[in-house]
Amino acid sequence: MMLAGYCTECRRFKRVQMTVAEETVTLEFLAKLVQKSLEEGRQHRKAMLKLKQLHVAQYETIKMELGGALANMQTTIENSLGRIEDKVDELARKSYIH
Repeated sequence: MMLAGYCTECRRFKRVQMTVAEETVTLEFLAKLVQKSLEEGRQHRKAMLKLKQLHVAQYETIKMELGGALANMQTTIENSLGRIEDKVDELARKSYIH
């Protein structure tokens, strides 16, 4: 019988050849398999949540650093522009006087 099974080593689904066991599979055995599968799912979701939180924290850190650098750059440009405007005004007044 061909079934698809998840390989935990290579972390992907594979087709595997399985033989039907001569033994009877109990509901208790199936319930344990489902419980194990659910627990693995919970662990994966927890890991993904932690990873998401790390990404958000890194994003916020980079955003704050860039925000501070851009604010500093804006201040520098505004100060330079202010000095240029003052010089232009001064030159305009001098040429208007003469």
